Amino acid sequence: MTRENNKLRADDAIRNVVSRTRDLHTHSYLTLLSIGQAVALTFLFEEVFERTEHSVFNPNLTFNSWLLIFETFILIVLVWADYFQIIAAFTWIPSLLDAIIPFGLFTTQVFLAKTVMHPEYWFFSLAAFFLFGVLAYVNTLSQIKRRAENKKAIEILYKRFSFSAKFVAINMFSSTAMAILLLFNPYVLLTVIFSIVVLLVTAFFIYKTVIAWRKFKLFIELHLDDDNE
Repeated sequence: MTRENNKLRADDAIRNVVSRTRDLHTHSYLTLLSIGQAVALTFLFEEVFERTEHSVFNPNLTFNSWLLIFETFILIVLVWADYFQIIAAFTWIPSLLDAIIPFGLFTTQVFLAKTVMHPEYWFFSLAAFFLFGVLAYVNTLSQIKRRAENKKAIEILYKRFSFSAKFVAINMFSSTAMAILLLFNPYVLLTVIFSIVVLLVTAFFIYKTVIAWRKFKLFIELHLDDDNE
């Protein structure tokens, strides 16, 4: 009898550890994510509002710089939106990669913010950002499939995040190619063309994100109605 009670207490202790780890992962990730995105935005705004006696905005910003500023801002928002949706929809036990990847993303976002006036380095930073993005998606997709409670959310959202992983991988190589071309051919027109291409690609990714958010929202609302009944 005593042995059985000890076994039950041990099982309860293990379940409590798993539950605490899972809950801590959710809260700590959202907290870390919010801090990281705020820091990246701060560095971006520093570049924008480097005022002088004659201007509130940085007078050295060109049309292309403003394009890169807008694209950097959108990337910061998309990281928060994607991670929030992933954390809200899925549960998993964090690994070492879950500790490394967010800091990698935040670091590359700071580089993106600080290189908006240097397009060739901005595109290298973008390639590094996409590298950590690929790691993030691959790590997340492999983790969420291991837990049974993710089954329904996987049916709704897995294809979207699987597409995102491939999409980000392609963009990583494309950004590297653009950076190398700009490094050896720093023509203004070429820089503007590449920036517009990135803007269009980002717009497409935003569209896919909005569609995924809508599906997830409808899924949550449907189950909220079921719970109320």
